[in-house]
Amino acid sequence: MKNSLFLAVILGFVLLSGCTLPQIPGIGGGNATQTQLQEEVAVETAPFTAHTGLDEAKAAIRPIASDAALISVYGIAEADGKSDQWEYTFDSLQQKKSYTVTIPGKAIRELPYSFSDALGDNWMDSTAASSQCHSPGEYSLEMTGGSPVWTVSFERNVCEATGGS
Repeated sequence: MKNSLFLAVILGFVLLSGCTLPQIPGIGGGNATQTQLQEEVAVETAPFTAHTGLDEAKAAIRPIASDAALISVYGIAEADGKSDQWEYTFDSLQQKKSYTVTIPGKAIRELPYSFSDALGDNWMDSTAASSQCHSPGEYSLEMTGGSPVWTVSFERNVCEATGGS
């Protein structure tokens, strides 16, 4: 009985002290309201096109491999060609390594060098690929036969979309 009473007192103290702790900036929102925090999260996770995240991916990889060349783009996108997350893979000839940068978040994974052709800057965005394929699914952009080609796969359906930006 004493143990139950002791646990109840401790639990009550913990619950009450949690309600009276000051807000720490950056944790629990500081001066921001819960609604403001939810709006910020919604903005950060809004689906975006493959081209939209490219500058952020390039900025993340430059300090690691200044010669990095984009070789592929991958994401799980809706039928409009927008995804909550895109993966950009770069090859570094100087370092003989490949790197995948995930946006948002700028997470970087090191991979074995792939010896793939660079995509360059003249590739169609994922929304243009979606207008050709009209499908949600896995969106993958790579060089095929000397041209950038989006492959959109959903269940057993596969569609290829080509064209410039």
